[in-house]
Amino acid sequence: MLNSRYVLLNFSALANGSQWWVQGQVVKTGIQDFNFQDFGTLKTAWNMLRLYALKPASGTVVLALGDQKIAVTCDAHGGFETLVECTSTRADLTAVWLNDQKVAIESALYQPKAQAYTGKKLLVTDIDDTVLVTHIQSKLRKLYTMIFTKVARRKAVTDALAFIEKHFEINDAVLYLTNSEHNLHPVIHQFLRVNAFPRGPVLLKQVRTLKDLLLGKKKPPGNQHKLRQLHRVVSFFRDAEITLMGDNTQADYETYLEIANQNPKRVAAIVIRKVGPGAHENRLEQDKQTLKKQGTQLFYTARYAKIEL
Repeated sequence: MLNSRYVLLNFSALANGSQWWVQGQVVKTGIQDFNFQDFGTLKTAWNMLRLYALKPASGTVVLALGDQKIAVTCDAHGGFETLVECTSTRADLTAVWLNDQKVAIESALYQPKAQAYTGKKLLVTDIDDTVLVTHIQSKLRKLYTMIFTKVARRKAVTDALAFIEKHFEINDAVLYLTNSEHNLHPVIHQFLRVNAFPRGPVLLKQVRTLKDLLLGKKKPPGNQHKLRQLHRVVSFFRDAEITLMGDNTQADYETYLEIANQNPKRVAAIVIRKVGPGAHENRLEQDKQTLKKQGTQLFYTARYAKIEL
């Protein structure tokens, strides 16, 4: 790649009092400017395609986080994740190396610091058609929207932000859990900023090639990514009152029910936005009663404004 460099494309370090949960994504790319907010239609399309030419890093990543140097091996797709002892509740990420080569920190795409949340609530929310209108039920329309629509013109789901602001305080943790791939992190991050959604880490799937995008292939398949991350969230934030927010276009309903049933009394609420008809609607009342017995409220509606947690 011409003028390519190693970039820390995504990063988060969350503190629970005793540990940091550190994860991120390192890629090699020729992209120098990730500020999709300022791009026109053609520049957006060109850089969207370039995001699918990213080359995942391989080897050992070393992060200078506070007074620690954390070494972790990248997976086959340039991602890394580890738990380390928490020496303080806040610490700045000051440098990153890959196999002793300097990696660029894109501080406009994430908070380059470890973060501790002091609130009692934790919201884990999906993105596509939960807070961002993506037309996920139409593959061609979704692909066109993803590649050609400027960030400033991407539509937020009506009343999603108002719902979050009403029920969650500034000190509560908000995590964005999506089946979108890491290639899309710059665009997703800028969309969340433009629409003033609360800051929080974005947990994405592995890097995807342009060929896989055009063929509709995404890994890992199904809801494996979300289940894995949700199990980590439940075990890491042991004292949090967790709300899971999603929609009925994919498998959020089944995924969230599985997590709630496996972790009684840990999930305070499941909020599902109804985008279209759902195959599980005939068992809603039964599921509501089952969940109620273990302390979980279930909401299933087209309008967030109708929900009272």
